[in-house]
Amino acid sequence: MAALKAIYQSATAEEAGRALDAFEAAWGAKYKAVVRLWRSRWDHIIAFLQFLPEIRKVINTTNAIESLNMVMRKYTRNRRIFPHDDSAQKALFPAIREASRNWKAIHHWKPALQSFQLMFGEDRVPLAALCGTQLHS
Repeated sequence: MAALKAIYQSATAEEAGRALDAFEAAWGAKYKAVVRLWRSRWDHIIAFLQFLPEIRKVINTTNAIESLNMVMRKYTRNRRIFPHDDSAQKALFPAIREASRNWKAIHHWKPALQSFQLMFGEDRVPLAALCGTQLHS
């Protein structure tokens, strides 16, 4: 994991490429499929590097996403097939509502919001969004 972390925490695409080469030299014989996967998706991986470190930290935080996925699976487990998209949405709405009751602030969200505002401006990320760190009121 430390060798992979060096790739996605790199500051530039060139640095990430060197880290991937180092990973392949150290672990390539044991994890050929991992190296192949990273190399085949390299354009997608280096696109991630365009974001500032504060934004990447929030993107890498998957606990909230995994928790939401677990709640949604719980609500849809008994119904594998939905007749149409609306029925799936109607089933998932209470799941998302239930999950949101337990949501707290996202770790590292305020620095990420500030970085988004620098990147995209006041029009897309209003100053009011920086005042609170909660997901909902």
